[in-house]
Amino acid sequence: MLKEQEQFYQFLLAQTKPAHQEEVKALLVDAFANLDTGNFTKADLQAFEEKMTPLLDPSSVELVKEVFQKFGGNLK
Repeated sequence: MLKEQEQFYQFLLAQTKPAHQEEVKALLVDAFANLDTGNFTKADLQAFEEKMTPLLDPSSVELVKEVFQKFGGNLK
């Protein structure tokens, strides 16, 4: 895992409801694998965001959405 990926991983886990930590870890591993192979698109990010949102602590949803929006600007 790249340094930036590790930081993002830790950031998202900190924003996640405790009961959903393992599910989020699995989603992140899959997303990073696709990102590493160049197979992660804006559509993939949108699907990832839709899966992640219900797993987040409600107070963190807007912050995480902002981060996804910034990251999405770098995708095809």
